Amino acid sequence: MKLIFCTSCQHVFKLRRQQTQYCPCGMAWGRYHDERLASYGGESAVPLIIVNSQFIKAFRAWQEDDTRPFAELDFTGGFCPLKSETFMHEDDAKLIEKLKQLGGPRAKCPFCGDIIQSMHRLDFRACECGKSFITGGKECSRSSENLEFLKED
Repeated sequence: MKLIFCTSCQHVFKLRRQQTQYCPCGMAWGRYHDERLASYGGESAVPLIIVNSQFIKAFRAWQEDDTRPFAELDFTGGFCPLKSETFMHEDDAKLIEKLKQLGGPRAKCPFCGDIIQSMHRLDFRACECGKSFITGGKECSRSSENLEFLKED
């Protein structure tokens, strides 16, 4: 899950697909471009991430017994690296959108749902679970047999 923290108004908010979300003061914003790529902008925006699978596991444990010690309900989350491939400043995201138009076919892993795309002949991309891959860009695209190829928008 990708979130934005605004250092001006101290608000944390979740991103939505294809719809830019803003903090109350308007100094931070962000949105998903597709299932994987998100961008943020504004002088007060700080990108945050939560590992979904760990959050869901902790949430279910809390639902079963809300008196559990805090340590048993822990999940991973934190500040997103500034050089992330999937959560980037809006200026970098615009460049990625242009590259997507030039790159090869996009595909979805049936196991983890990750969207992967090879941008050029030597660009090997594997999904998050490692069970699917794509390489070769438009020039000589090769992939694992289990991928579901996505139609271009």
